[in-house]
Amino acid sequence: MVKFLSIICMSLALIAGLVIPLILILVIKKKMKSSLKPFFTGCVTFVLFALIIEGVLNFLIFNRLIGAEKMMALPTWLYAIIGGLMAGIFEETGRYVAFRTFLKKDLSIIKTPFVYGAGHGGVEAFIILVSGMATNLVLAILINKGSSSILLKDASVEQVDQILKMIETIKTASPALYLVSVFERLTTIALHILLSVIVWYAAKCKKIQYYFAAILLHAFVNFCGAVLMDKIHLMWVEVVLIFITSMVGLFAIAIWYHEDKDPEAKQLRLF
Repeated sequence: MVKFLSIICMSLALIAGLVIPLILILVIKKKMKSSLKPFFTGCVTFVLFALIIEGVLNFLIFNRLIGAEKMMALPTWLYAIIGGLMAGIFEETGRYVAFRTFLKKDLSIIKTPFVYGAGHGGVEAFIILVSGMATNLVLAILINKGSSSILLKDASVEQVDQILKMIETIKTASPALYLVSVFERLTTIALHILLSVIVWYAAKCKKIQYYFAAILLHAFVNFCGAVLMDKIHLMWVEVVLIFITSMVGLFAIAIWYHEDKDPEAKQLRLF
């Protein structure tokens, strides 16, 4: 049986996935008094570059050309490097393209990268928390009703193995882990905002090195998360990611003070 408290925490995490983007929109409109154009540009860019383009290429390369079994057989560190670089390349390229096209006229506005990053990270939080927790809730309800065998009907051998692992994970996972996923998304939103600032400067100052720096930083964060996941408790993984995000923040601040000649910009007047 799945603990009732686990179901409660799953539900709270799902609600958080719905509420976080709404709070971001309210802050942007009411506090920052900014246009929502960069926010929705970030949303669309994430879906297009991360979910559609990267998703299709990942499927074609790893499932068709290489094969899922060979990919799963790779060492964790190598798999993490490949996955991190793929995410970094596509998401940061999407950012750069967005700033150089749809947001080109908004490059001079200080708030642009912050609002864009909120949209990029906000829609990711919505998709991951809502879809992930909805799936968990359905599985939990089926397990508690004794109807989980329905999921195994017409499933392939590989699918059966995956489903059984998911069922076992949901049964044994600590309820608090579902709430940790909310904090993980908040950290990720902060990271997306910081990376957006770095890529914004790459586009604004026409210094492509910042774009490549953002790719490497993004890949490094993903690499650390993937490698540490099986080695230490999830809570400690989150602590490490918060620390790394803070370091990315210091790097973004250093670029800010090095590149921006406007005294008002350096005061970070967002509200």
